[in-house]
Amino acid sequence: MPTLRDKAVRHLARHTEEILSKQDEHGVFWPDAYYKAEFNTDYQQFAFYPLAWLYTLDHPDNPWRGNPLLLRAVEKSLRNNLAILLPDGQYQMSTHDHGPHPHANNWRSFHWLRTLELIGPHLDKQLAADCEAGLRRALNAVEKTARGQAASTEFCARHNAANHPAWYMLATYVLSKKFGLEEKADWAREQLERICAAQHPAGLWYEHDGPAVVYQHITMSALSHYHALTQAPAAREALRRSLAYYRVGTYPNGHPAEVLDGRVRYTGYVLSMPPATWALDPDGCAYLHFILDKLLEQPLGAGHQVHGGWLGLPFFTQFARDLPDSEEPAGGTALAGPGLHQLPGLPVCSIQRGPWTVWLSGFTRPAQPRGRWTLDFQTHLSVFHAERGLIFGGGGSKRQAALSLFTGGSRPLGLPCLALNGAVEKRGDAGAELRLDYPGFHASLRAEISATEVTLEAQADPLPGSPSAEPIYWQLPFLLKGPGHVRTEHDEVAELDILNELLPEHIGSYLGRVGKFRASGFSGAHAVLHVLPYNTHWRDGRYTPEKALGIVAQPLQPGVPRKLTIRAE
Repeated sequence: MPTLRDKAVRHLARHTEEILSKQDEHGVFWPDAYYKAEFNTDYQQFAFYPLAWLYTLDHPDNPWRGNPLLLRAVEKSLRNNLAILLPDGQYQMSTHDHGPHPHANNWRSFHWLRTLELIGPHLDKQLAADCEAGLRRALNAVEKTARGQAASTEFCARHNAANHPAWYMLATYVLSKKFGLEEKADWAREQLERICAAQHPAGLWYEHDGPAVVYQHITMSALSHYHALTQAPAAREALRRSLAYYRVGTYPNGHPAEVLDGRVRYTGYVLSMPPATWALDPDGCAYLHFILDKLLEQPLGAGHQVHGGWLGLPFFTQFARDLPDSEEPAGGTALAGPGLHQLPGLPVCSIQRGPWTVWLSGFTRPAQPRGRWTLDFQTHLSVFHAERGLIFGGGGSKRQAALSLFTGGSRPLGLPCLALNGAVEKRGDAGAELRLDYPGFHASLRAEISATEVTLEAQADPLPGSPSAEPIYWQLPFLLKGPGHVRTEHDEVAELDILNELLPEHIGSYLGRVGKFRASGFSGAHAVLHVLPYNTHWRDGRYTPEKALGIVAQPLQPGVPRKLTIRAE
């Protein structure tokens, strides 16, 4: 039976030709054909690391060992590192949402060091010496940035760790150890221990005071590498707790449940930077096999994807190198399985039964209009089917009222319509109720899974003495990925590539997508097709067409429940 390392090597080897094809004459990798930054950027440029590992790796599933194409590609990338490295150790570069500016880069420096350790004996002696001198300079900038982040009042406060600091501490640690600077290494290790101690009881870390899901993979990968280097008990325990969350917080197709992290809503791919430390436990080993099997089924993906596919290549390479030589005996289970799962310390639950998974989250946070990262942690609903994928979701973020689960009079123009407080309670063995307080009204949503369908029942009630919040809408965004026309009771809309509005007389009592799902019980509902959500990860808000949504809005009468039934087609 293939081991985790076997599968990891296969994943990298099968994409090597594609990686090579995306490198230009300067050593720059650029996988995104539709957008080109002025300088090489901070993520996709580290693809030289997997090439270096495959060049030196003796493994039956690696046909690239000793291939001169890989050596030449790595050499070009290392010369490019030197070309953009400034005297103070920063890099002159773009990022995925900024113009060119000097930047101390934790990830580039870490992977440059790991690459040099692998391929140094195969390099021209002068190039190898220049790389070592460059890494000494890079350490200056990395350590300075790491110390600045550690001194922030936000670092490790209220479970906030974020992904950048974890890697700045890791890069400072490994570079300091490389050059025999033990005091600096000890300081970095203390900060990594602080990150372990800051973990939320649910197995999460916050970013911008919100629970993170996808971004947490960056934090976890740093702690996993730290554990592989030091065997630190705190890192092992923190990753054990995070595994307990991910065994619940992963859909059956391997995609992360986005309900806790609106920044990556509708992620739609398997993440490629899991922590190797999970392999030390039977459940973790089973989970990693599950993820790698799913990862092998999907394409590499574009560089603009956040933390999956292409962007995960160097992180995945270190994951593969850190995997234990032997695996725990079989017997673990990848996912938590059927039932109602609640996360300690968070108003969140997952209901799983048959092919259905429903997430409800009452997590809320105040509006912070000046920060584009800070409105994105209020995804309140997720309805997923094992064969049809994600069907409905809804939150209250990205300054788009249409993406709020409920909206109605709580802000001028309804932008943004954010809940102020939220809670979730269990209702029987296969149901739960979400309660949300908005300025001007209270809303509730009950979800229950039967053998063949999901029932959602929503109700809105204006608060006593508050101005009228009518009309109050219950809004359900749904994905437009793949084939499948939108079907309604009175019409079938075939065009999904333009902005269409469906009026109540078009929709009637049900709306769905052919071959995917049907939601019944609408009355007076409106829908809009082909909406591109605002993407906080790009400064100009660009989102690619595969992220397009349809949104159906059902008006609610005060105090009158409205029930919808969702079936897979």
